[in-house]
Amino acid sequence: MRQKPTSLSGLPAKKLTTGQRKLQEFGITPDRWIAMLGADDASMQKMADAWPLPGVVYSAAQVGKLLGIKTESVPAPPAVPGRYIVYLPPEIAADLAALRGTKAPMWEQDWYDGRYSTEGGYYEADVPLFGSNRMANSQQSELVTESRLGFNRTPVNVDATLWAVHKLATDEDLFKGDYIRCPEESPHGYRVGLYEDDGRLDVNRWNSGENRLGDVWASAARRLAS
Repeated sequence: MRQKPTSLSGLPAKKLTTGQRKLQEFGITPDRWIAMLGADDASMQKMADAWPLPGVVYSAAQVGKLLGIKTESVPAPPAVPGRYIVYLPPEIAADLAALRGTKAPMWEQDWYDGRYSTEGGYYEADVPLFGSNRMANSQQSELVTESRLGFNRTPVNVDATLWAVHKLATDEDLFKGDYIRCPEESPHGYRVGLYEDDGRLDVNRWNSGENRLGDVWASAARRLAS
């Protein structure tokens, strides 16, 4: 499967040239471009919000087909620009280990069996959450509360399921080579972390809640009313 470019430098030269011309036509002069390089994060986020990506919906039927399991017939909510909506089957909501028994590309790990659960149903997720890297775990939680009304940190069962179905549907790593720090605590007092390792999902139990690394992000989600 041909992979889509994940950076501007990966786009064909023709598309880059066309984009530059359009920016120039609407007043993005070299001086404005240089000024943008020093813009703060909030200003850059406003620019990104002006062109939200189409929303992606993984319905109950799609999730069941991709994971190779039976799912309930539950109508999917409409797409939300820039967000992912995914159906979390009840058995995976009750125990993250159930995801490992599906077609989900995951490493064989049993340390989390019977440990993590949440409510099933549809979730709207923002992953990775813009600006959530280089923050400690507590700061990431504050960012979610302050920037996403009605959202909370995403349960690991949701993040893992969303990663799996997205990987199966597109062959793309939803986390783009980085880590997602989950709100759940591991048996050793660290935070649960998710990342792709050699094409499979690794559920890591050694993610520090205090490090502020550039490749460690949070995600935000809310459960949608059925």
